[in-house]
Amino acid sequence: MVAAGNAADTVLTIFQQRRYNPDFVQVRKVIDSGVLGRIVQIRLTESKFGRRWDWQTLQKFGGGSLNNTGPHYLDLALQLFGPNEPQVLCHLDRTLTLGDADDHVKVVLRAEGSPTIDIEISSCDAFPRETWQIIGDRGGLSGTTRSLTWKWIVPDELPKRELDTRPTPDRSYNRDEIAWHEASWEADQTNQEAYAAFYLDLFQTIRHGAPLTITPASVRRVIWLQEECHRLSPIAQEFN
Repeated sequence: MVAAGNAADTVLTIFQQRRYNPDFVQVRKVIDSGVLGRIVQIRLTESKFGRRWDWQTLQKFGGGSLNNTGPHYLDLALQLFGPNEPQVLCHLDRTLTLGDADDHVKVVLRAEGSPTIDIEISSCDAFPRETWQIIGDRGGLSGTTRSLTWKWIVPDELPKRELDTRPTPDRSYNRDEIAWHEASWEADQTNQEAYAAFYLDLFQTIRHGAPLTITPASVRRVIWLQEECHRLSPIAQEFN
């Protein structure tokens, strides 16, 4: 498809509108600002507790949480992971679904020079966690698609310490005095619709030759990751 699009001198893109979601845009702003320091780990969660029994629960129709919900979250994860090729850990499971496709997904990505990224999509989580948890060596971020909070330190404000191998007084543990800086974001602070932003950018590409925002190569990487997950954790097909 990519080769055919290039040969036809036309625009080929894919509808990955979640990159325009206000929460994701804000997460990238916070990360890019550097206040959280080096990003050590990112956890993305989309969980609930509930059954499905429709056609999208069947492997013969390409169903399952990895194929249905996964492309959005895998795409966001890869955007934050960077260009490195990830080592992939994946476990797919069937829990409450009436079909034969997965409804519990765990994917972990890691590579030298990239944050470890933990993606969880589950239909059997009675205590769902927030969408975002980001761990950095100077702070962290937590929140949902509607509300985010982050806090960070300023290293120069920390008390001066030196490594000390002597026994601590009364066998006590080290305790740091940390002055936190905090900020937050609410979804109603932005009026831009994710779908509209996708098409506004596409208009600029088609009519004015602007660089394509959602490139086929970036989405092909998502498809590769989906296929790798299915290879690593196959589930037997029961309905033909």
